[in-house]
Amino acid sequence: MTHAMGPRSGSNVSCTPGPATCSVGHPHLVRKKDVRRKPLLSIIIPVYNEVETIYEILKRVAQTPFTKEVLVVDDGSTDGTRELLQDLQEISDIGPLLDGKNLLTPCQVKPLFHANNQGKGQAIRTALSKVTGSFILIQDADLEYNPLDYPQLLTPLLTGQADVVYGSRFLHTSS
Repeated sequence: MTHAMGPRSGSNVSCTPGPATCSVGHPHLVRKKDVRRKPLLSIIIPVYNEVETIYEILKRVAQTPFTKEVLVVDDGSTDGTRELLQDLQEISDIGPLLDGKNLLTPCQVKPLFHANNQGKGQAIRTALSKVTGSFILIQDADLEYNPLDYPQLLTPLLTGQADVVYGSRFLHTSS
């Protein structure tokens, strides 16, 4: 079960997702501003030494059915993650990562860099100062959260049932 705060009343609203998407962890979503048209999703990916998973998570995020921007904040990585992101900075489009697969929607990658490790919280704050989307989602780079869960997380926001949605890998629903 995903819990969210009600949009006007401040009351708790429980949104029960379908059984297919509750078994794995969920990222957090926050509404940044009112949505007038199709929402733009700002996806923040804080990374620290994630060279083994960074391309895979970017591929998965790119294939989600939303217009989005992806802000990847390297928090002083020393394992080659930084260099991979610097190469992406040259491309500015995630398309080449998809190995011939088509993007469902446009997707730009905006790498941001910390000179040294400042922690996940500071990486998120760095990205928050650069987001332009109607909704903000925090996606871990270690593949713990599944981008296929994004539609389910956005539904309470798009329908006005909630102003914020927090997902949890510990909460499950029964069929």
